[in-house]
Amino acid sequence: MLMKKNELTDLFNDHPVLSALTEKIKSASETRLGAEGLYGSSKAVAIARVFRETPFTQLVVVAEKEDAAYLYNDLVSLSGDDSVFFFPSTYKRSVLYEQTEPANIVLRTEVFNFLSSAARKGIIVTYPES
Repeated sequence: MLMKKNELTDLFNDHPVLSALTEKIKSASETRLGAEGLYGSSKAVAIARVFRETPFTQLVVVAEKEDAAYLYNDLVSLSGDDSVFFFPSTYKRSVLYEQTEPANIVLRTEVFNFLSSAARKGIIVTYPES
């Protein structure tokens, strides 16, 4: 999967910290790694760099729903909308708590279809349910 050409990611393409992080992920025997000290859109830049340089599908778990949505939008801008997926909760957080949210079901189905195809790599952004 090719990332879309982006001037911002090109600026950080050869940054030594991002290069080291990418190499660590490529050579790691562990399947779970974390990074600290990234703020704002720098998280998306780092994730996009790792995505471009590794053959893996990435699962990114963000603490809050709103933060996950912002990260998802940043990643779509950096990586293209055909390689980034949002995996939301299936329920509304309102008066109708048990009412299924149809739009979220569509997004979740898209993720399941992507995973079942195994034809390409991608980034899945999600958040833990409260």
